[in-house]
Amino acid sequence: MTGNKCMDVNMTTCFYCGEANGLAIGKKLINCENKWETKKIFGGYEPCAKCQEKFDKGFLIMECQDKPVSEGQPEIQKEVYPTGNYWLMKNEAAARMFTEEIVEKNKVFIEREVAEKIGLYDEKVSK
Repeated sequence: MTGNKCMDVNMTTCFYCGEANGLAIGKKLINCENKWETKKIFGGYEPCAKCQEKFDKGFLIMECQDKPVSEGQPEIQKEVYPTGNYWLMKNEAAARMFTEEIVEKNKVFIEREVAEKIGLYDEKVSK
C-alpha cells in the first residue's frame, strides 16, 4: 500500500442533545493533501456529562421502536432502537407508574403508541 499517513478526525455527538462530546481519531493510509475535514459521527448512547447530570435528577423515559430510525443505527439493546424522543419525570412519579424492577434501572423504553396513551404527546401533534 502506498501513500502518506493522514489523520481522520471526527467529532462524536451526544445522542440526546446533539452537542459535540468527543473526538474519534483514526489513521488513513491514503494519498492525502493534509486537508482537515471533520464530520459529526454517532458517539453511542452514553449521554454527555451535561445530559447525564440532567438524567441523574429523575427517571428517563425513552421512546424506542423495533426498527432503526436511520440506516446503520445500532441497537441500544436487542431489537430496540431509540427514536431520539425522551422525557424525564420525577422518581416519585415513576415509582407510582412502574414496577420496582423498572424504577431501579432508572429508565424505561416505550413505543410511541404507549407514550401517546399516557399523555406524553400533545394530542394535536401526534395525529
